[in-house]
Amino acid sequence: MTHSSQKYHEIILYWSAEDDSFIAEVPELHGCAADGTTRQEALANAETVIREWIETAPKLLIPAELRGFGHRRACEDVKPDGGPLL
Repeated sequence: MTHSSQKYHEIILYWSAEDDSFIAEVPELHGCAADGTTRQEALANAETVIREWIETAPKLLIPAELRGFGHRRACEDVKPDGGPLL
């Protein structure tokens, strides 16, 4: 298996007492996050959500820079319709 065609994404994993679960956030992909009762479950769920997000983004007309192919700040500062976050 070669890794050259696969894009890797940063996953931030943390415990949320409020949600009583582990949270896995993918900062490069706007709004992409998953949870789980264990770290392993949250990471596995995040991998699934990443695949689904990437498959769905073009259908929702999400700009390429918000699909994890541009600068990370774009994910934090711009809504999927291209307008600024308020």
